[in-house]
Amino acid sequence: MDDTSELIQQRVRKLEALRGEGVNPFPNHHRVGNTSKDIIDTYGSMPDEELKKVEKICSIAGRIVAVRDFGKASFVQVQDRKGRIQAYVRKDLIGESAFQLFKKLDIGDFILVEGKIFRTKTHELTLQVQALQLLVKSLRPLPEKWHGLTDVETRYRQRYLDLIANPRVKEIFLIRVQAIQIIRDFFNSREFLEVETPMMHPIPGGATAKPFNRNFRNEGISTQHNPEFTMLEFYQSYATYEDLMSMTEDLFCSMVKRFHGGLKLTYGGKEIDFTPPWRRIPLKDSLIEVGKLDPAILTDPKRAEEVAKGLGLELKKGTSHGRILGELFEEKVEPCLLPPTFITHYPTEISPLSRRNEQDPTVVDRFELFITGREIANGFSELNDPIDQKERFLQQIKEKFEEDDLFLRLDEDFIRALECGMPPTAGEGIGIDRWVMILADAPSIRDVILFPLLRMEK
Repeated sequence: MDDTSELIQQRVRKLEALRGEGVNPFPNHHRVGNTSKDIIDTYGSMPDEELKKVEKICSIAGRIVAVRDFGKASFVQVQDRKGRIQAYVRKDLIGESAFQLFKKLDIGDFILVEGKIFRTKTHELTLQVQALQLLVKSLRPLPEKWHGLTDVETRYRQRYLDLIANPRVKEIFLIRVQAIQIIRDFFNSREFLEVETPMMHPIPGGATAKPFNRNFRNEGISTQHNPEFTMLEFYQSYATYEDLMSMTEDLFCSMVKRFHGGLKLTYGGKEIDFTPPWRRIPLKDSLIEVGKLDPAILTDPKRAEEVAKGLGLELKKGTSHGRILGELFEEKVEPCLLPPTFITHYPTEISPLSRRNEQDPTVVDRFELFITGREIANGFSELNDPIDQKERFLQQIKEKFEEDDLFLRLDEDFIRALECGMPPTAGEGIGIDRWVMILADAPSIRDVILFPLLRMEK
């Protein structure tokens, strides 16, 4: 039997002993009057002489995370949802039976303690316990040196331990919750209507991505990709992709200010400046200005193919010029886009749902927002010409048929809806997980997804 199993058995025996003494190890219906933050905010700056006059009884409930035992007295660190506070347990204050119960408690147990607040000789605000109750008996010990849980797989697989052991993890998920609320308030204030879209579809979709809809993907896992992820999609009638770029600037800048107090933040040790206006550059121009590639690739498809192959990119036979430019962009430009940058005017071949640019039909009125070298948002003026849309869908199917990749089917209902008439519209998708990664300075997407998908344990 390993050490953990033995420790669990010891705790089970304690549990049985408590029940034998008439103690319920999992009671209910207890009300808590305060949190650790309440107490610290109220009494933390109060002078000692005033604190000694306070007669109010406070009560907190939380997990025991540390104990310093001095025989007939102990100092206990109690952690609740707002932080930690120290409690002082003394036999002559809580009585023999309560003190004997306390002696049977372990790190990880939940308790409810009541008493007055005082400050120790070391000036630490402390609750002097006058009453103590066991709320939950923990049967599994927390990891060795629980405050330093670092094994990545354990952290993701047992998120409950991660949240106990690493206060920073809780901070990240609070940022996520608050960020989503800010986004919702932003759009509500502009009279957008929130709707729920179906998660299951009879026709595989996702523009040029492989099947699964916008919340699931089967195209590999990395620090930036997870099989299940969160997207915000929004659409505005009588708006263009340029309007959405301005709206995205407003939204993101307001969030950076909210969480970082200004328009700069640090991600991965690098300072990112969000001060508007953000740079806007057409994709073709970025290949030359940022990627430092041969300008001939823009007009000569053969030269573009030569450059792509010279960089080790694998191109399928008959790959279009626009797709090659897209591949070159991902290889040479995307990793260099650290400050917020809008890349605009993507090749039509890689943008099947976007409206063609009226001056240059080889490109579309589309943008992607890049921050820290990764795509955060994708928006465009919607294609509302049903004839053009059907032709592009059919071209997609033809290309996939030639690649022996037959998952695509023509979405007849989508075409039918467009034939009824859709006003000029712009739409955008924002990757919530990636954006929270930047706001929270989290290196992996799994750090901002509470329960990331992992392979089954053997």
